[in-house]
Amino acid sequence: MTYQVRVQGELGPDWDNWFGRATVRRQTDGVTALTCELPDQAALYGLLRKLQDLGLPLLSITGIQSTKGRRGVNMQDGTSKTLGIAFLLQAITSLASGMILKLGLIVPGNVAQSMVNVANYPWLLRTNILGEMITAGGIIFLGAMLYIVLRKQDERLALVGLGLYILEGALLAASRIGGFALLDISQQYVATGRPAVLETMGSLALGSMSNGYTLLMLAFELGAMPFYWLLYRSRVIPRGLSVWGLVTVPIVLGATIATLFGVEVPFAVYLPYVPFEFVAGAWILARGLAKAEA
Repeated sequence: MTYQVRVQGELGPDWDNWFGRATVRRQTDGVTALTCELPDQAALYGLLRKLQDLGLPLLSITGIQSTKGRRGVNMQDGTSKTLGIAFLLQAITSLASGMILKLGLIVPGNVAQSMVNVANYPWLLRTNILGEMITAGGIIFLGAMLYIVLRKQDERLALVGLGLYILEGALLAASRIGGFALLDISQQYVATGRPAVLETMGSLALGSMSNGYTLLMLAFELGAMPFYWLLYRSRVIPRGLSVWGLVTVPIVLGATIATLFGVEVPFAVYLPYVPFEFVAGAWILARGLAKAEA
């Protein structure tokens, strides 16, 4: 427990050692304040006896909750809550818009049926595009919040992470341009009796969207690793959470690189990472951020 003891009388800084590890500060009107961390009440009584021996009248004793032995909260305010919301926003919008596209419209290996679904349910594709635009903004927002929280650890590394998150958001937004092309082509495809040339064009539009997603995943994974390393170093969240991210992101990166070279990777490879942002966001909202370690 840390105590501040105020006495009537003036003592200089040269008295610090005489009172153990107390910090001695002279205040106005001849008042001296001693601040020190004491293990128990007996130590407090010992300090008071020393003051009594010096003939200094006691004015007040104030107990200050010590932060030693616990993780001191550094940003249990708007910054902490905003970072938690940023994690959850990005995770929720990304998962929701991806499910709309993959479960509601796109049939793997069947371009024709996928185009028919798009033509019959255009509002689903438009909803997906809107959701991805929100996700793109959420990615950049999350990167900015992580930069604000972690820049004191290593500003250059945090800036690298922010730059890659901005690139990820931009690639996601650009990749959805192909969605509008897919919608127009699919509607013409159904209206004109499903000609092969339009099916080829639809396949190209789908491929463009898929390739754009692969590129943005590379930007995400390369940006997440420096951020998660800084989270680990700073201890603003439990190290177990940071290690979760640090271990699973390289696995996802390897899968993305394999996809880039034409290897079909099962979704199960990505599953260990998927809950991370939900858990991290919920933890930060519930518990706040701890005081960063140097």
